Amino acid sequence: MNMQDYNQLEDIVGKSLEGKIGAYWVRHFREGVFLKEAFLFVLGLYQEAKTKLTGRLAFVYSEPWEREFYENLFDDVFGYLPSDLPRPSKRNPLQRALMFSSKQVMEVIDKLTNSNTSAPHSLLCDQEKIVEYLRGFLHRSATVTYTQKTMESTKTQKKWPRVQLRAFTHKGNLGNDIVTLLGKLGIQANYNQGRLLIDNFGSLKSLIDFCLLRPSTKSKLENILNEVRRYWNSAVPVSDEFLSYGLRRDIKEQLLRNKYLLNSSESKGCFYPNA
Repeated sequence: MNMQDYNQLEDIVGKSLEGKIGAYWVRHFREGVFLKEAFLFVLGLYQEAKTKLTGRLAFVYSEPWEREFYENLFDDVFGYLPSDLPRPSKRNPLQRALMFSSKQVMEVIDKLTNSNTSAPHSLLCDQEKIVEYLRGFLHRSATVTYTQKTMESTKTQKKWPRVQLRAFTHKGNLGNDIVTLLGKLGIQANYNQGRLLIDNFGSLKSLIDFCLLRPSTKSKLENILNEVRRYWNSAVPVSDEFLSYGLRRDIKEQLLRNKYLLNSSESKGCFYPNA
């Protein structure tokens, strides 16, 4: 972060504290809190979930590891554990939610994101910070789905993976900002009518390599990519048709090495616990 961006953050945080220190304001945080990489995960998580900012951070969970993960995350960022409250739904009556209330934090988020219409560009000054922010943004709603691609040479249809984010109706440039940030990691994404879609093979692999997906989604995508890779590696000859879906460089490398499976242990920077 350059000095201008830091001064801007310092000014935003300072204004959020005016008149709120003391008995009236118990939880107040200085700019160091908002410079933590883990805060970027929280910020991405919250921005994706909310079209309009509220006075508290609330995250629904149903798996035990998620509760531990969120609690450790908030303790690391803010030094407080969120409240754990029932949040039943028709699909999951045992569902719960972790809630963290801080009007000051929400005021800072509001300023950093232009009222949730853009990514917090002033904080995203290097690749590590971009990765952390995108991990949070993709955490809840990124899902692996399928489409069918017809291979003209064999007249057969093959299952093809894609990762998509649920439709979100944020105003402003947030959707396009996410596409731009993914592009800085070499990940091709399309954003249209509120839906984010990634279906290029190399880009899907990069989602795994950068550990941008939650464990269950990452494992599912790995399995599908292995299946696709085995099929395309076994195709003789390897035609331009097979290579036209983002596999050209990758499949040449695999044919040379005669190695078919993704090695997930090569992924760097993964911080999720085992699901």
